[in-house]
Amino acid sequence: DTTLQEAMRPHGDLATWRQLMLMGILPNSTPTLYVCAALAGLLRNWCPDSENFIVHLYNDSSSGKTTALKAAAGLWGNPQRLIDMWRATDNGLEGRCVARNDMALFLDEAGMVANDDIIKNAVYMIGNGGEKLRASRDGTERKPRTFRLVTLSTGERALLRGERHAGQEVRALEIPTHITGSFWEKSISNAAEAERLSNQLSEHYGFAADLAIQYILDSEKKSPGIWKNVHHSFTEALRKSLPSVTPPHILRRVKHYGLLLTSMTVLLQGPMNMSVEDAKVYINQVRWDISKYMLQMATDQFSGGEKTGMLEHFMNTLATNQTQHFHAEDLARGEVWGSFFLRDNLIDVANIIPSAMNNLCKPFDQVRILQALDGIGALVYSRTRKDRKCSVRIQNQVTSCYQVQVGVVRRYLEEEEKKNKEEGQA
Repeated sequence: DTTLQEAMRPHGDLATWRQLMLMGILPNSTPTLYVCAALAGLLRNWCPDSENFIVHLYNDSSSGKTTALKAAAGLWGNPQRLIDMWRATDNGLEGRCVARNDMALFLDEAGMVANDDIIKNAVYMIGNGGEKLRASRDGTERKPRTFRLVTLSTGERALLRGERHAGQEVRALEIPTHITGSFWEKSISNAAEAERLSNQLSEHYGFAADLAIQYILDSEKKSPGIWKNVHHSFTEALRKSLPSVTPPHILRRVKHYGLLLTSMTVLLQGPMNMSVEDAKVYINQVRWDISKYMLQMATDQFSGGEKTGMLEHFMNTLATNQTQHFHAEDLARGEVWGSFFLRDNLIDVANIIPSAMNNLCKPFDQVRILQALDGIGALVYSRTRKDRKCSVRIQNQVTSCYQVQVGVVRRYLEEEEKKNKEEGQA
């Protein structure tokens, strides 16, 4: 579109821009990695194992997030014209993604989103690389438009808030600015220097994208498949640094970091015109920081796998709310959550009424936790109605309830923990 064409016109001086990158950005691992994400969308075509994803940079206000976003957008053109706000509708974000196919989408201030569902929907929409299905005016199905890109986002909080799923953790890299120490500690020491860098980035921009595209094409012509191989090499090296018990969805997410390192290679050897040896110094430092700090994050809810994570949550919530339950022989009349009793003096059994089960499962979906309980044999079925998971009566006060063998869940989690420790030691 014409707006994008105008925004992508170079401005300022190439040599000055390179100096800003060399002195202001590259000494710091996290800003460097974030800025390199702006060119990662270019490589989606050449790296078939890659996927769309979001890189979200977050921390308190005035930590330098917007300056990093400005530097990233400046690889393509005028940051003021290219940076959008998170405060948008689902349809608006879809349209912007399609317009930014094979490049990057820049979204500032995630905290401005009034409805967290917009962010959750955007994470899946961007990760899946396509619009949702819609009907045309005549009622026929309209083919959804697709796109390949990497989205750069900023905010004061993590992007995924409250309930989250492993599928969301795969599609979003949430990186706090302080993850490797002070965000700008190796190039900026005070507010005046930060403002100076920000102002200079607003005057010199728009040189990197064309140079990166030319470098990618020249490299592919000389060595077909080179970027696919570079991406694969970085991804496998990072995966080998993870323990063997790492959840599958985290292993899948590693290839996003592999793509960022591939993009960094393009940036340094292409637009920055560095030699292979000079570029390797910067790449090795960022690669080390990724392996040490970023592959598994503190915000990951399913650090032991999604199924285990949900069952641990269920058990913790059940323990917290035991005051809502009564032993069967002491059951008081009125509204109750359920009851506990012993079967054969070996297994604790929890009878939980449906409305209480929904509360115990929050913020996760009740059906998904019931499926996890059923999958390990902890959910008891009625003898007369095998198609129902509501299985027994709590005396005469509740018509039916979920019957969960708590001991089965406890043993499953203990075995998983033991297995993880043994594999980790091995």
